[in-house]
Amino acid sequence: SELDEEEEEEYLQIPLGCVTKTGLARAGGRGGGAGDQVCTMMAHAGVSLHIRKLHEKNESSSFNNISSNNNDHSEVPDLSAFVQYYEGVEGFCGWHAENNPLKPWQLGKGMVVEHVVLKAGDVNEADSSAAISRAVGCTAVASCASVLSACYQRLTLGGYGANGVCLDSVAVIQAALDPTRRTTLYPILLFGAGRQELARSCAALINAVQKSSSSFAESCGVGGQRVARNAATVLDAIWKLPCDVAPSLDDLDDVCARMLASLPTMSPFALTSRTISDAKRVQALHVQLQSARTAPQNNT
Repeated sequence: SELDEEEEEEYLQIPLGCVTKTGLARAGGRGGGAGDQVCTMMAHAGVSLHIRKLHEKNESSSFNNISSNNNDHSEVPDLSAFVQYYEGVEGFCGWHAENNPLKPWQLGKGMVVEHVVLKAGDVNEADSSAAISRAVGCTAVASCASVLSACYQRLTLGGYGANGVCLDSVAVIQAALDPTRRTTLYPILLFGAGRQELARSCAALINAVQKSSSSFAESCGVGGQRVARNAATVLDAIWKLPCDVAPSLDDLDDVCARMLASLPTMSPFALTSRTISDAKRVQALHVQLQSARTAPQNNT
């Protein structure tokens, strides 16, 4: 039908997603070799940082007085900014301006998955400040490692893809902050030469700081040892990060758990519900395979 000429034209949002095969055969399907694999939606990942500058009306007030239901208004945020750390397609791994356009189908309630949240007030002020400082320190050395790796190899797009994608860069930071070096993100695509070069770049940062005669060590000053510690932590995270390019049988349960943890509770895509069902069935199959594997040993 023809549009009413008096009606104003408007843009409509069309949900668009990227689907990837996981390499896992669907339980009860025709088999992964026949192309009947568990598929899932690719997601963007980032370390989001909310920066607030507080205007103090009362010198005796503290940051911990700020809460969602604060009524004394002793401190009022007069600056609010959102930045996000990730490996970007434009060729830079680091902090970007966080873009939160009105897209209910992607950024609406139930669509954003939060894996780890650090908030002032969740723990005592000193601990929360230290945790946030450690997170920012790890992003600094991880960013440098990515840039060094890309420059050394003369990679296009700043090494995007070869050095991993947004998910990989964020998984490295999450694992670095976790004492067990675990990540809950999926999929992790950083593998082979890309992972080796990132690890070598971290080692180069450590060596540069430890050489007291180097200009880099002098520029780091008293913070040099902190840089070295953060670089060693990031290196350990890169070392222990899983790889989902070719999952083994031992990886099935962890792969499915991270896949489920990375899916939103609401989605406009029917595939999401199927992925959740398929992942749970593969987890159940994994238990059966483990039982079959140990049964002969138990009978001897």
